[in-house]
Amino acid sequence: MRSLNRQALGFFFLFFPVLVSSCGRLKGDPGFAVIELDNGLLELRSSSPFGFGSHEVYFYLHGPDGSRLVGRTILRNDGANLGPHNVAVTRLSQTSWEIVLKGQEQADETWKAELSDGKATLEKTAPAATPGSNTTFPPTSP
Repeated sequence: MRSLNRQALGFFFLFFPVLVSSCGRLKGDPGFAVIELDNGLLELRSSSPFGFGSHEVYFYLHGPDGSRLVGRTILRNDGANLGPHNVAVTRLSQTSWEIVLKGQEQADETWKAELSDGKATLEKTAPAATPGSNTTFPPTSP
């Protein structure tokens, strides 16, 4: 019985730092992609999944007025780390960009980001919305 308690205690001390560090970084992981805008940055950050889970991707706008969350979605990438290979950006005009997110276990997601007069909008254009995704930022009223 005593060795079982030692094993349980050893397991706790071995994995507790991992659990605490991943819980505390939900929205704070370093950005895996940064898009330069005319007057700021659009940064894509992600949560680290446990095991082979899906990533939650956050779109942060960093501008002269500070930083704010402008969107989020779920990206299924077989638990692999996200990086620049998971995103493609095309500038459509002086104030709009197309952002394509690529996951190993899903169809590509296409987003359109527009920035005018310091206001950002982000809209998912393809494929259809997935559960847990916010598809328009700021949210539109019905």
